[in-house]
Amino acid sequence: MATTTILAAGAARIVVLPTIHLGGTSAARLVDQYSDILVALRETRDLMTAFEPNMRDYLHNSTNERACALNQHGDRLNAIDRIIADYEALQSHAADVRDAK
Repeated sequence: MATTTILAAGAARIVVLPTIHLGGTSAARLVDQYSDILVALRETRDLMTAFEPNMRDYLHNSTNERACALNQHGDRLNAIDRIIADYEALQSHAADVRDAK
């Protein structure tokens, strides 16, 4: 099993890499698929960043609830950062195999 270790959102993670061979999806096709996924994920992250919790929407909540909303938003951003890092590693692996031919 081929793996790579990446650092995303402050934590080391192991990503299992596909074995690219003639009987499976081509490296070029995988690069294209991962690219499409990354475009969508990055657009999603940009939207999430632009629409972080507005503290005026929490006026009648306690300070702790407002802080919790911001922390949860940060956790969501970290989660998408981890997913983006995974797909970047997958794309890089597929590109390396494609370019080696």
